[in-house]
Amino acid sequence: MMKSLLVLFALFGLSAGAGAQTAWPDATADNQPGASHSARSVRLPADVKLMSARADPAGAHAAWSGGWRGWGCPAFTCDVALVVEEARGDEATVVIAAAGSELDLSERVQARFVGDELQARLADGSTMQFRQRADGNVDFLWRRRADWVAGVLGKDDSTLEQREAEARRWLARDTLDVKLVQPWQAYSIRVRPAARSSSFIADAGDACLGARVPTDLRFVDPYLVMEFAPTLGGCNFKVQYRAHPVTGKAWAFRQDNGESSWRRIARQADIALQR
Repeated sequence: MMKSLLVLFALFGLSAGAGAQTAWPDATADNQPGASHSARSVRLPADVKLMSARADPAGAHAAWSGGWRGWGCPAFTCDVALVVEEARGDEATVVIAAAGSELDLSERVQARFVGDELQARLADGSTMQFRQRADGNVDFLWRRRADWVAGVLGKDDSTLEQREAEARRWLARDTLDVKLVQPWQAYSIRVRPAARSSSFIADAGDACLGARVPTDLRFVDPYLVMEFAPTLGGCNFKVQYRAHPVTGKAWAFRQDNGESSWRRIARQADIALQR
């Protein structure tokens, strides 16, 4: 675990700030919600439980009830989850999980609310701070001494069983639509896996994609993954959509030839998987 963390922490550096509230790196302000491209999914305890929002609806920390999940680390390579199981005054019992190619963390720890943050210390001495945005998404900052990694988590109270069931329903359909709306254009991907035909109007009219069927369509928890790998001469990139099978919320990514990581595209767009 320590070696894995040091590999990740070595990617960034920051002088740790003093005081009860955290000195967040300026770079975290540009982070946006999205799907992770982790090599593995987070591992939550079998007995994890979600704190009911009805338990203390008027409480100061009621907005923290439930679970969040999203990405961390450079190029979205870590899958990260937070579950607030119970809150009592300024203290909370939480489960923190993170996974990546060299990372497998799952801990139930006692955390504290400090100002507008939720702060926890892990068994190895590293700390994690969480803060909610106005839109309900959660920033996190994982620090060990002067090193840090960060990311964004979205509200997600779904269970693996629910995600698997919904993914099976999506994959059994003759038609899947991914609708992308930007200020200057709107387009959709319509996929009919059984017929091996589709209607795909590409981003900015990109001729490399044109009308194509997906070259990969599968469930990789927690996302339904739809990938297009153009085969036209001179086209050297892949486009991938990752959608949450329960909410339908989706994100678009692109990988250029020779690159080992994916970059997010259409950051200003609203994307949704629709039946």
